[in-house]
Amino acid sequence: MNIEKIWNDWNDAGLFSGVFSVSNEKGVIFERCCGFRNRSEELLNNGDTAFGIASGTKIFTGLAVCKLIDAGKLSLHDNLRDLLPFDLGQIDKRVEVHHLLTHTSGIGITLMKKLPTLLSKFKLFTINIQSICGNGLNTTCR
Repeated sequence: MNIEKIWNDWNDAGLFSGVFSVSNEKGVIFERCCGFRNRSEELLNNGDTAFGIASGTKIFTGLAVCKLIDAGKLSLHDNLRDLLPFDLGQIDKRVEVHHLLTHTSGIGITLMKKLPTLLSKFKLFTINIQSICGNGLNTTCR
């Protein structure tokens, strides 16, 4: 099934509102938008629409980590400080991957205060994860 057909089926059914984007190592190869980013003001979705998905990505993160563990590239007991290419400041030196997956790291408030600084280095981090996973299609966080 090709990408255009998938898009047309979703769009024709009228059940999808959002941004449908497919990319590979060269960049975006297909992108279409439909529906409203703000229904009350009838503002349409576009390629730059940021969606408030909050905890909706936790399952995908868990699956990606499990894939890395299965491939022998990561362990549940790997220390977070050894994995990330930036200083974690006051975050406990004992935090491991399993603490992040089970939401027992204790870094919620601490991390939120550091979020702007950490996000400035996020692109480097996502590139590293993509090279570890070695897949041809990427997802984009906006």
